[in-house]
Amino acid sequence: MLKISASGFDLDWCGVALTWLPALVLDGTKLPGTLLEGGQSNAAVFRISPGASWHFRWRFEGDTLLLDSDIENHGAKPIALGKALPLDAHCPAAFVLNGEDTVALLNTAGQGPCLLNRVTDADAQRQSKVLFQFYRPSRKLALQVGFQTFLRADTVAEYDYAPQAGFSGLRAVCDFAGWKLAPGARTPVETLVLRAGADPLAQLTAWADRVNQDLKPNIWPGSPLGFVGGSWTDMINSKANHETIALETIDAINARLKGFGFEYLWVSISNLPGGNPGDWLGWNKDNFDSDAPELVRKLREKNWKLGLWHGAFYISSTLPNLEEFREALLKAPNGELMVVRGEWQHGDAGRLPKAKRPRLYALDPTHPKSLAFIRHVFETYRKWGVAYFMVDFVEGGAGTISRFPYLETHDQSKVHGPEAYRVFMDAIREAAGPETYLLASSGPFLHNAGVTDGVRTGGDFGEGRCLNPESFFYPATYVINNMSFWTGARCALVNQAGRFYTHRKLFVNDSGNVLTVDLPIPLSHARINATIHTMSGGPAMLGDDIRSITEERLALIKATLPRPLDVATPIDLFTSPAPVGPRIFHRRIQKEWGRFDVVAVYNLSDKPATITVDFDALGLDTGREYLTWEFWDRKFFGKVRERLTVNMPEESVKIFRLVENTGRPVLLATDMHLTMGEMDVQEASYNPDTRTFRVKAMRPAGEKGGVYVYAPDDVHVVNFEGVHIAKDGRDNSLVLYIPFDFKDGVAERDIVFGGLKEILDMSKLELA
Repeated sequence: MLKISASGFDLDWCGVALTWLPALVLDGTKLPGTLLEGGQSNAAVFRISPGASWHFRWRFEGDTLLLDSDIENHGAKPIALGKALPLDAHCPAAFVLNGEDTVALLNTAGQGPCLLNRVTDADAQRQSKVLFQFYRPSRKLALQVGFQTFLRADTVAEYDYAPQAGFSGLRAVCDFAGWKLAPGARTPVETLVLRAGADPLAQLTAWADRVNQDLKPNIWPGSPLGFVGGSWTDMINSKANHETIALETIDAINARLKGFGFEYLWVSISNLPGGNPGDWLGWNKDNFDSDAPELVRKLREKNWKLGLWHGAFYISSTLPNLEEFREALLKAPNGELMVVRGEWQHGDAGRLPKAKRPRLYALDPTHPKSLAFIRHVFETYRKWGVAYFMVDFVEGGAGTISRFPYLETHDQSKVHGPEAYRVFMDAIREAAGPETYLLASSGPFLHNAGVTDGVRTGGDFGEGRCLNPESFFYPATYVINNMSFWTGARCALVNQAGRFYTHRKLFVNDSGNVLTVDLPIPLSHARINATIHTMSGGPAMLGDDIRSITEERLALIKATLPRPLDVATPIDLFTSPAPVGPRIFHRRIQKEWGRFDVVAVYNLSDKPATITVDFDALGLDTGREYLTWEFWDRKFFGKVRERLTVNMPEESVKIFRLVENTGRPVLLATDMHLTMGEMDVQEASYNPDTRTFRVKAMRPAGEKGGVYVYAPDDVHVVNFEGVHIAKDGRDNSLVLYIPFDFKDGVAERDIVFGGLKEILDMSKLELA
């Protein structure tokens, strides 16, 4: 357990042995603690300096150690707190994570790749925001190191590793960034967490469960669906303006995707005069014939809502009233105004010569002028009827939890970084109202818990760009045939996996972003895009021009809808480190009428691969037999035990449905939705007394589709009219396809079976 001595904390627990002294940086000097008292009632006090002491309390909850603490100022003057290290361990040579197979999953500051690296990799990142998740497969040991709370001071977990020495240091750092502790006052340090066990996926889930219990965030009940365009349509440079193209596309969505739940028009930047951040309440009359309230009215008539892009902290250098904000702008550590973007190239600014494009500054998140301004903006938006926001580039005011550390903030009572950042974001949340969906991006990830409804987990997956010279993809709107491009599938999939545990516990994970599937995207890539969206459990904005999309590609979009709410578990997250990355994603689906499993298998490499899915990793009984169907190929793989071995073409995806073979007729799959039964089947049951299989499915009125049913080799179909029946030449079982026409949104069918007097041996039957 945890013991206290003059050498500090001595932990011997769950196979983990560590000894460390807490340390605190004061006035730039790292000061280790000296034990004053401890060992009684799971508490201890360390003296840090003549005027400061550190009070610790700890508790064990199963495989979890939680360490709370407070720093107290005994002196007569304020103390400028720097980095507090409740864990500062020098690891012994026998440290349990010392192994060439040990991997570490980091949490990035923003939306960059959330990679799993071997700790032995020379280029492995050894610092992670909030927590590190380690796993050593050969020992089946998982260790989580970091912080359970993280919303006041910047929190970092880090380790040192050398080829010969192995782990030489393991630290958890809570950075107060110079915040001053008043004389006679105490302040809490973020709660240290150590979890030890055998399952790293379960440890991540447990961490998020605890955060959910502490914060009790309001989780958005559904997954917002809408249209943004940007792929195949340029709404700034086209002959038709943004409003015309958007309204025409909405009419097409209402006609061609009727009943699938699309309701938000996301207008990105083109509503701003000149596309200029900071002029939030201005309106671009070239791109829109209607003003904002009138556009909201037009959308409401179509049962849609208006959504806008908002640059949160951004203020453009070309705003006429820039001087009014000068005192409320953040300064860099050198005292100059902090430039968070040297060249703004989006919207109308993208048509300017590079030398004339604006630069962007950032608002002080605590300044009264900043807060009054942002409240007024979002209160006005709310009066207009704006119901969705993509709150972007929040890194601008995030300080130490992002890539723009600033000199200071107006309100010195707030810790630089998380606490100051949350003041500004809370103001947006309050002004926008609880009925408005807020999506945060391009900045802190975990630190939006409880304030925004959604957070982008990765980059601009699936997005196109305007046709502006010297800007991004010019002279095209979309990039194809590069899985590793920053709008491609690899980063989206890696981050969907690495951040699965926060979905619908801290906020809605937005790992799909924009769904784009139309030509000239290769069909295999379009299927990858659609699968990532479906398995994400999150929102989607359409990038395609629905006015002209082919029926074949439109069917890919329909197959992702309605959107399931749960994210798939990346079962190989900790056994497939970079550069390969996670490839197997699993959903256990329980319906009133039965249970089944859905597994998506990806191969994003440019070479074919053979991938094995072990049933024990799925939580399936390896002694039982499972009927296996693949969605994209519409193929019955047959009866499988123990593991599924898949030969994957390059840059491809397959989705398998597995259901236990009980020797009775059972639902195999559907051709309507990628989850094959979760979102499109209301009932699928077999009555052995009447030998009747009943299936009831639902889709929006006017849609068509069908279900697949398996039957064993000892029955035949009595009422076979309208049913497609095939015999599997491998074992004489039957595969039925039942087509449905959803004229009223629901279709059903009873299939009656009869017993066979004799099971024919097809291998011996001669017809010549």
